[in-house]
Amino acid sequence: MVTFDLRETVIPFLLLRIINHFKRMIPGEVCEILCCDKSTEKDIKRILPRREYECLEVGPSGLIRGGFCFRLRKIRPRTEQERSFAETRPDPSGLPKKEERS
Repeated sequence: MVTFDLRETVIPFLLLRIINHFKRMIPGEVCEILCCDKSTEKDIKRILPRREYECLEVGPSGLIRGGFCFRLRKIRPRTEQERSFAETRPDPSGLPKKEERS
């Protein structure tokens, strides 16, 4: 599971990283997002495709006083065209692809 920490960061840049990561996720994968206020959840849900995720939990974060944590699971299988595009496009986050990680 990948965790995105939106505390003390430039939000628009991190939102782009979340979108790009979400495109590469396979159904069943989960990402966790830490943020300072609950309104960030609405922003993220607004930018992600509605039928491609489910919200697993939203609540206060035990790691951050006054912060929130929520988890999203990808649920819709990608089409062959989407899969092909995601595999050939370089990852702008600079993180290695899953098969390159050890």
